[in-house]
Amino acid sequence: YRIVQQSLTNAVQHAGPGASIRVELTRADDALHLAVTDTGPATADHPKPPPAPGGYGIPGMRERARTVGGTLAAGPRKDGHPGFTVTAKLPLADR
Repeated sequence: YRIVQQSLTNAVQHAGPGASIRVELTRADDALHLAVTDTGPATADHPKPPPAPGGYGIPGMRERARTVGGTLAAGPRKDGHPGFTVTAKLPLADR
């Protein structure tokens, strides 16, 4: 939940007005796979705000994933479109 929440917060702050955000959750290979993708970047009409000093968004998400044995990646979209994607793979415990 916190990884999705932080990803959405980052997208709202950095992608700019009018950007869309997609959240995908799937279960496969005994893990929860999540992806949060935005259509940023900001345009000249709506410039991106300056980064907040001392932000720990992505490192904090990466640490949350690591503490449960998962992984997290974050960076520009790899499909040739503008924007940013956060992906995580979180193992599901047998219960």
